Amino acid sequence: IRLKTARALLKQEKYERAVEEIDKVLKERPDLVEAHQLKSIIHLAQHHFEKALQDFEQAKQFEHPWNASELQQLIWLYRMNKNFESAQKAAFQLVEHYGATEPESYFILGDTLMDSLLYEKWMKGTLDEKQVDRVLESYQKYTLYRPEKAHGYYKLATVYQLLQQFELASLFYQRAYSLSPE
Repeated sequence: IRLKTARALLKQEKYERAVEEIDKVLKERPDLVEAHQLKSIIHLAQHHFEKALQDFEQAKQFEHPWNASELQQLIWLYRMNKNFESAQKAAFQLVEHYGATEPESYFILGDTLMDSLLYEKWMKGTLDEKQVDRVLESYQKYTLYRPEKAHGYYKLATVYQLLQQFELASLFYQRAYSLSPE
């Protein structure tokens, strides 16, 4: 009942009260994965990304098979906290377990690797060629699985533009536009 109450309070944007309800649940059941995840979502709604990640990692410590959606949330939280190494590990895990059935896993991996690549470029001023190859490979695999989706081609175009390969970038931008002209 307390989890339902916390969800209702979250919908009403009464975050502090929602956290209080979750904390009461966790006092009785510290191993309740669902409570940790809900607390993470509440912190996420408040833009407290570090707390959201801590709560989600707390849930991760319990034996629990992670589904694709939970891994995606964890990856996103790592990325928001600029913990790119952990985000990449989780993204590779996502592809390993769900890539064949959920091709979006490749897109998420590509975005995760791209975030890391751009952050490194910003910090160091250079591009890691192996990382660029992994980004391209991820988006290419995504477009093989989802050739009807424009955003895969768009992402490939942005990578080629970053590499100053403007002819290739233009081809992929054109393909993306042809699939989604809006």
